[in-house]
Amino acid sequence: MIKIYITVFICFPFLFSCQNNELVELKTKIKQLENKNKKLSDSLNNIEKMNLANSMIIGVPNEINSKVNEESEIKFGLFRVGKFRKSDIYLADKEFNKKELLEENYDQALYNYSYTPKSITDNRVRLIFEYKFEDETYELQGNISLNVVE
Repeated sequence: MIKIYITVFICFPFLFSCQNNELVELKTKIKQLENKNKKLSDSLNNIEKMNLANSMIIGVPNEINSKVNEESEIKFGLFRVGKFRKSDIYLADKEFNKKELLEENYDQALYNYSYTPKSITDNRVRLIFEYKFEDETYELQGNISLNVVE
């Protein structure tokens, strides 16, 4: 019986020692994960703040001309301005084929394009924003119709 007590007495600290080491490791891992989670959460909050700070509202009327005492409908859209993924900007033809490179590696959300119509029927501008992401090429097409007068 004494041998059993001695064996238990000798083994008992080792059992607790192993569990204690595992507990310390788990607590360390939990603390590391909590720190990483806080950094990720802060990063996401900063991205959201930047998106809100770099937003703009644009209104587009359904009709080119508004008349006195007649209701007009205007659609408003919210979009982000500021830095954007680098893209090449092209002037496009009627079928949205690239016609002319206007800007290379452009990284802003707003692009100012100066246009001089050559006739009354020369009233459409089409642009293509081409950008690369993860070895893929994407195109965003823009098309605007203008009211050209003499």
